[in-house]
Amino acid sequence: MKHKKYIAIALTALLTFGSAQTALAAVIYYDLSTKGDLKISSPGDKYVVTSSGKNPTNCTIIVEEGVEDGVVTHIVLNGVNIETTNENGIKIGSNANVVLELDGTNSITINTESYDTAKAGINVANGKLTIKGDGSLDVKVINGYTSDGADGAAIGSDEDEDFTGTIIIEGGTINASSEYGAGIGSSYYGEMNGSISISGGTVTASSDYGAGIGSGNDSEMSGTITI
Repeated sequence: MKHKKYIAIALTALLTFGSAQTALAAVIYYDLSTKGDLKISSPGDKYVVTSSGKNPTNCTIIVEEGVEDGVVTHIVLNGVNIETTNENGIKIGSNANVVLELDGTNSITINTESYDTAKAGINVANGKLTIKGDGSLDVKVINGYTSDGADGAAIGSDEDEDFTGTIIIEGGTINASSEYGAGIGSSYYGEMNGSISISGGTVTASSDYGAGIGSGNDSEMSGTITI
């Protein structure tokens, strides 16, 4: 009987400690328009991100490399409108694991200035990205400077960068388009060696010269696509 009592006490302590650990995760509200770039170096917290004002912001979201394996960073996009030239709208570092929840209407546009700096709308070349939620996300890589350089994938890798990451889409309304890169996958001259899985949501992916989902123009395809 004493042994059972000790086991019950130990289990209660474990559950209590586990709850305390879960409670440590913070919810952080962040306005890109007023606070600038959001740089996330410590995983585990939840960020609710917006951009105020009528005009797009050129501030971006960066989840840095080298985070602890298996720890998820949760980002909610709630009315975000990002437009950049030489930077990713969202950059997910190597080994980072991000859940991106869509709330409301969101947009990321890369107005590519030069093929030398051609970026993806969301770069997840070596990380893991799970997209879910009830909102929408429009990601466009366009050639606004007549530079013949819209080479990044909308969601995937930058120009001449292999895509070895993981993209999972479980929900949301997603439009992803590029010119020479894939809509979802690798860029121009970037091999598609990663994994793309779509199990929910409404997804429209297109590219003028690459695959809608898969590899960009002049790129090899050896990864997996599950729809």
